[in-house]
Amino acid sequence: MQIHEIGLIAAMILVSFSAVMVLLPSVIRRLVRRGVVAVDKYKKDLREIPTRGGIVIIGAVFLIFGIVSLLAHLPGPISVPIHLTGADWAILIVAGLFAAFGLVDDFLDVGRPVKIFILFFFSYRLIFEITSTMVLVPFVGHMDFGVLYLFLIIPIYVLVTANLANMHSGFNGLASGLSGIVIAFLLLKMILEGSYDCVFILSCLLGAIFGFLWYNFYPAKILWGNIGALSIGAAIGAIIVVSGFLVAGFVMLIPHTVNFLMYAYWRLNRYYWWATQPDELCWATTEPGWAKWYWAPYGTILNAGATNFHYSGRFEPEKWFELLDRWRINRACMTPTELRAMATVADADERYDLNDLKVILSAGEPCTPGVIRFFNEKFGLSVRDGYGQTETCIIACTLPGMEIKPGSMGRFTPGVVGAIVNPETGERVPVGETGMIGVAKDHPMLFTGYHNNPEKTAECFVGNWYLTGDLAMMDEAGYIWFDSRADDVCISSGYRIGPFEVESAVDSHEAVLECAMIPSPDPLRGEIVKVFVVLKDGYEPSEKLITDIQQHVKRITAPYKYPREIEFVKELPKTISGKIKRKELRTMEFERKRAVIERLKEKGMWQRGE
Repeated sequence: MQIHEIGLIAAMILVSFSAVMVLLPSVIRRLVRRGVVAVDKYKKDLREIPTRGGIVIIGAVFLIFGIVSLLAHLPGPISVPIHLTGADWAILIVAGLFAAFGLVDDFLDVGRPVKIFILFFFSYRLIFEITSTMVLVPFVGHMDFGVLYLFLIIPIYVLVTANLANMHSGFNGLASGLSGIVIAFLLLKMILEGSYDCVFILSCLLGAIFGFLWYNFYPAKILWGNIGALSIGAAIGAIIVVSGFLVAGFVMLIPHTVNFLMYAYWRLNRYYWWATQPDELCWATTEPGWAKWYWAPYGTILNAGATNFHYSGRFEPEKWFELLDRWRINRACMTPTELRAMATVADADERYDLNDLKVILSAGEPCTPGVIRFFNEKFGLSVRDGYGQTETCIIACTLPGMEIKPGSMGRFTPGVVGAIVNPETGERVPVGETGMIGVAKDHPMLFTGYHNNPEKTAECFVGNWYLTGDLAMMDEAGYIWFDSRADDVCISSGYRIGPFEVESAVDSHEAVLECAMIPSPDPLRGEIVKVFVVLKDGYEPSEKLITDIQQHVKRITAPYKYPREIEFVKELPKTISGKIKRKELRTMEFERKRAVIERLKEKGMWQRGE
């Protein structure tokens, strides 16, 4: 596209944005006067808010289409160099039909069967804009669906996208921001490809939605109603169909996949782990950009219609307590690192009121028993642990009502087929024995593979199981007890020693703030247990303190697990999400003891690849 054409696109976005910004205030006043209001049951304040704001979005687009169409046919200098394509009109007609039905639904609350039956036929106008019925089916290749594509696949596709926008936002407009992002992405694709199909309607919709968002962000001044949800969702589906995305196979499975993923997040995270209610204020301390941020604030909290609390400042234990107190947080999800630091705050139970906090969820790495006891004894709070990966979403947790066993991550969540398996054979190990956590490869939330790395992907699967790389044990009650990452295990004189039990024992010493265990090369035993320790304020490193910590560990766990080496450090290396980087500590230690490793290799006593 030429610069002036991109300028016209920007102008259309600005015009539609301005139109909505000008029209909405008067529409809001009229809706209030006529009593066209609704209570957003997902918010605490239960205000009566004007609804059916979607009529302004779709109305502004119709208005601009009419004006531009009129100007384009005028002769002379007042004509505009904009060409409305058949695709633009087809999409607008489909969106208008869905909007009209949404308006009827707002008045009559049409039942689901009737809604599905009628909406199915509204997309038939699109078939006149389709140039190919070939579809790229994943794992199969190109297939020509012919008439089936025109009269079945297209209507179903548009129907599903419309209901996706309506399902999780309903009348309140929660999906309007996400819809704007999708529309912006589709518009960018058209610009990069130099295509003119759908560009005009995409520009108008984008500006109109941005204008609506100005009045819809919390505390909302207007909701968009079924008219907005259905029409915008249908427009997105129609654009994808007409623009060739569906034919290219680019988003062939997006409606089904997004719906399925959101259902899984909604069911697994919201109900089974978080147990979030619509009127609650929830806080997941993870930073945006991490998969956990999608699972919690978006996949769980907003999915439940609850309110998400976000704080962008640096972590400080006292600050976290202050925020929980001041904002009356109802549910919080934090890393064990944060919770351990908070457990060192003196007189926390006297300084902070956490009566509104119902539960603390812990994720990222195992939560030590001492931390769980601290919050239970000081505040009467349950700390429920959960386990998952970017590759899996949550797969195990302590559910509401389950007995909390300090140190256990709970049981596999309902619907998850998991087991403790032998990583070599894929067979289940007996109860009480250590193996690797495995998840059935047909688990719906499981990733499909690592990008451009089929070798690494293949290494993760044995038999019918995806291997997480985490070692654990399952007891007779089905509770899972984390042992370690496979790489973190120390094999000393034939004993396999995982970091969790050692770290829990060291962490329970009065002088220890936090610690991390790694295997350290040893010429006699092959490896020995080494622990890096961060001390609490008021304690100084000394040989006497090393001996005291070692004796303390021997008293509360098996003597062979005590740390033969202890190194005091000011801080432990961590990821942005708060996980301890044991690999970094291990690499540093192995480099220090490179000569020992070489001697062990000569004796055939060193099996690691590091």
